[in-house]
Amino acid sequence: MPSDDNNVCVLKIGLKQVGLHEYCLQEELLQKSQILEHLSDDEIKVLLDSAKVRSFSSGQVIQLEEDPAGEFLNMVIDGSVVLTFGGGITDLGTLGPGDYFSLDSIYRSAVHPCANAQGAVRVARLPAAMINALRQSYPLLDRVLKDTAVQRKQMAEDGADFFNRW
Repeated sequence: MPSDDNNVCVLKIGLKQVGLHEYCLQEELLQKSQILEHLSDDEIKVLLDSAKVRSFSSGQVIQLEEDPAGEFLNMVIDGSVVLTFGGGITDLGTLGPGDYFSLDSIYRSAVHPCANAQGAVRVARLPAAMINALRQSYPLLDRVLKDTAVQRKQMAEDGADFFNRW
């Protein structure tokens, strides 16, 4: 069962426990996240302070295709998440730290893939309402998220078309 944490407890120099915001600032891959790179430092802090962190074990299902759209956009903090569609037939890719999924929480027309933990994974659940508000202020953020949603939808449709031809 996934665990909910308010802090990402990470061993750093001096065995210091740090919160999600501080952790993201220290991790190079997360600093380059397409979501965070378009926001001001204050907005990043507010967004990450409102996020919930969930931990998953290897092979654990993070989200099922048939689950309804949630109220969170998920961002990978640690580990890898495999996205599949069409009952696992179409591979939509493997996500790493800084990548995101659950775009249907933002764009209702986006695909809702199955997401599985590949190894130990931690995911930050970013409130979709906050992301939607930020999209209004940052058109580039909206464009990046929309392009990703369109790309994944096209991959899902291409995979379905391929298997329908057989």
